[in-house]
Amino acid sequence: MVLNVKIFSQDNPGRANGHIFNVGNPNNEVTVRQLVEMMTEVYAKVSGEPPLEAPIVDVSSKEFYGEGYDDKRIPDMTIINKQLGWNPKTSLWDLLESTLTYQHRTYAEAIKQATAKPTAS
Repeated sequence: MVLNVKIFSQDNPGRANGHIFNVGNPNNEVTVRQLVEMMTEVYAKVSGEPPLEAPIVDVSSKEFYGEGYDDKRIPDMTIINKQLGWNPKTSLWDLLESTLTYQHRTYAEAIKQATAKPTAS
């Protein structure tokens, strides 16, 4: 998603200079609990391992961060759409799946290399 915005801004420097763009997808709003559940499900799919049976503990944002914390994380796409004509296309599920797939493969390869026995010469 960020790469798409970078390409759009490079192609339109006059419309991008001096602006700060909020990049995200307003259709991807979820609670932290929903995000945890989604990540657990996606990781189980990516890794082929069953999800952990650990309970999810709910803690309110007020309890965790204190009074006055705004728990909404919906990006306003008005400026980026007006300046660059860009709108997000990636769902949260697809974003998590591609990110966790990459991380899982990268981590698995790093573990394989770290635990490989040196060959005798």
